[in-house]
Amino acid sequence: NSAKAIDMVPLRISSMATLLLMAAVLMNAEGSRGQDVQAAAPTSQATVQIDQQKTDYHTNVLKDGTVRIEMDSTPSTGYMWVIKSMGSGLEKKSSDFVPPSTQMPGAGGKQVFVLDAKSVGTQIVELAYRRSWEKEDAYQAKVEIDVKAP
Repeated sequence: NSAKAIDMVPLRISSMATLLLMAAVLMNAEGSRGQDVQAAAPTSQATVQIDQQKTDYHTNVLKDGTVRIEMDSTPSTGYMWVIKSMGSGLEKKSSDFVPPSTQMPGAGGKQVFVLDAKSVGTQIVELAYRRSWEKEDAYQAKVEIDVKAP
């Protein structure tokens, strides 16, 4: 009996190591879906995808770099994304709508804001998904951008 117990110990350790490795991989995959790149080193370009699953987003970028904010949008319903406020260290470079790849009527596309990071420091962008004739926003999001010196 004691020989069987000794033989099982390596199997238990191996199984535990496999479970821990799987948990680490799953946790890393979950973190990457949330678009929170806080731990990533700043680069000259950053992209934030607003998925309407949460309201707060975060990214890092180098000074004089660009931040691309992408959101699903369906302007045929009257809804559009607007920048409600933006940190003074940011400058809006462009605002575009990328139509859907399908020609189905009413299909949504992507709305994209490209911002230039002009000043070092924390910059906040507040966004709203709304119809221009309605008082209430359908959805709000906040993007915190840490602009770092190169």
